[in-house]
Amino acid sequence: MTSPPNSRPALNPVLALAQRIAAGNAGGLSATTREEAGYCAQLCHEIVKLARGAEWRTADRAQVNSQAARREIRWAVDYLNASRQLGQARAPGAAPQPGDILYWSAEAAGCPQGHAAIMLTGGRILENTTAKRGAPICPGSAIRVTPLAACPKPTLVARP
Repeated sequence: MTSPPNSRPALNPVLALAQRIAAGNAGGLSATTREEAGYCAQLCHEIVKLARGAEWRTADRAQVNSQAARREIRWAVDYLNASRQLGQARAPGAAPQPGDILYWSAEAAGCPQGHAAIMLTGGRILENTTAKRGAPICPGSAIRVTPLAACPKPTLVARP
């Protein structure tokens, strides 16, 4: 079946929600994710879960990784490793596509937790970060829209 002329493909639900949040509508996200910096993996998890209306198997595997490391909370590196373990990584060197999850290792992020963000359109990412790059989605928010060019090269790019 082909699409009618001039029709647009359906927007990826993860991207659609991330774009809405980038525009300042963060309804549905936890207060911690909206207001406290350092919850990058939680931001990605909540967006994927809300967009799909179901749990995300990457988050389940990240929980196993976190427990194996004897941590109470999942870090971005746990999600990065889970994506690798589940075969979700895009080809090495592949350009991130809108809606992809980008991961930075501890070394690339410069912190032991690593980093995670969602690729938006226009070469931008949606992230929860302690870094002061990009622009907050609204005053006081820890969620920022940042040019990807302002960040180190991602360690892994995955399709949620």
